[in-house]
Amino acid sequence: NGFEIVFTQTLRTIEEQEKLYAQGRTTPGKIVTNLRRSYHNYGVAFDAAQFVKGNIDWNDLAQFTKMGEIGESLDLEWGGDWADIKDYGHFQYPLGYSIKDFENGLVDLSKFEINGNEELKKKINLLKTLVSLYQKLIKLTKGR
Repeated sequence: NGFEIVFTQTLRTIEEQEKLYAQGRTTPGKIVTNLRRSYHNYGVAFDAAQFVKGNIDWNDLAQFTKMGEIGESLDLEWGGDWADIKDYGHFQYPLGYSIKDFENGLVDLSKFEINGNEELKKKINLLKTLVSLYQKLIKLTKGR
């Protein structure tokens, strides 16, 4: 029976980020971010979760921890390690740049391009391989 990982958020507009920041402050709902700007706004972050029986599973901490381990092995920063608000499904790849660096145009964007960036290609292929192997492992262990 394996599992699927679904990407729930990648690129996010500034307007979408402002709405998330307002949530729990000036609009109804619980606070989900402490940031008015996010790495999502610059295309170097994504959120992912397990997809089970047609639904996103936000509650499987063991699964998120495994995803975090895989992400960190590929030099991604994982939101599950954050001290203030745990964001278990969040991963980012800022390469040492701050959000202010992105806002102020101080980022060498060629470092984020896949074409010609063999190191990034290797990491993406490794991530695909690890996820595939992990899915196969889950299928084998669930069959026992």
